[in-house]
Amino acid sequence: GSIFTKDSYTENPYTTLKNKNFSTGENIAAGIEFEYKFLNDFLFTSKANVNYANSETLKYNNSKYYDNNGTRALATRNWGRPKSDTKIWDNTLLYTKKAGKHDISASLTASMEKYQYLYYYMAAKDFPDDDVLNSFSDAVTMTGMDESYNARTLLSQIGRIQYNYDSKYLATFTLRRDGSSRFGKDSRWGWFPSFGLGWTITNEQFFKDWDIENIVSFLKFRFSHGKSGSQNLSDYQWMTKVGSNLYNDAAGIVPSGLGNPKLQWEEAVMTDIALEMEFWNSRIRSSVGYFQKKSDNLIYSQNMPLSSSFSSMTANMASTTTKGFEFSLDFDIIKN
Repeated sequence: GSIFTKDSYTENPYTTLKNKNFSTGENIAAGIEFEYKFLNDFLFTSKANVNYANSETLKYNNSKYYDNNGTRALATRNWGRPKSDTKIWDNTLLYTKKAGKHDISASLTASMEKYQYLYYYMAAKDFPDDDVLNSFSDAVTMTGMDESYNARTLLSQIGRIQYNYDSKYLATFTLRRDGSSRFGKDSRWGWFPSFGLGWTITNEQFFKDWDIENIVSFLKFRFSHGKSGSQNLSDYQWMTKVGSNLYNDAAGIVPSGLGNPKLQWEEAVMTDIALEMEFWNSRIRSSVGYFQKKSDNLIYSQNMPLSSSFSSMTANMASTTTKGFEFSLDFDIIKN
């Protein structure tokens, strides 16, 4: 006889028991850090981190299933194995110096990040039996096969100087240079400078002479202006890609995506002016400010003439401007 089945949507529990559904995974996160202090004011730090993930899934549905028409279902076997790792290496040289009312710090940072992903997949159906001859090499039909690999790298160099005079006047200057493999070789690098200024008014002598510190406990004016970048696209999107196809029973190559080697970083320039206030021993905190943000070279899909054999291409083709006022108000209702 055969395994009883009620209908084509209900599987006999014994059939389910004979199926295989196996999966395993391993994740490893490791890090190491090194610090070296020299000449009293210098500190060198090096950090390395690795995140590794590897998993495997194997499923086998046996052939003990019969539909309502008495037709034997074909056994299926599926196997998949994704593997990925991320490596990050940061190196920073820090200088700090305090002399009287002057407090200065400067840093240089070099950073590297690399990501890799590898994937294998196989699928087959119809085997001679369910117990012994049920490996992929025994299958009558291979229904799927896939192998893929992709990687990306990001390199960054950052220089920063911070200055503080008597906790009254604050200044920060930053210059960073980033390179991403997501862009073509001629436009991989971007420069992103920024600076910020601050004035803590409540630390001024003239403010203390007003004798209103029991009402206004903190008052600070700040201004910042800078440029940031975004790599808002997928890996290899800048390249013209090809795929495989069968033509006249021979292996052939067909275009699968139109690349754009001129793709470059999205850039956003932002200006921010604000006044921060705190009242009655910081029970009430408030800030009011104005900001303006202009984004250029935004990455979107650009329509192409059909005569090119492609419908679209990724390009830097948009810009936006945002500006407005911000206001915040926080209360400590109960504070003791």
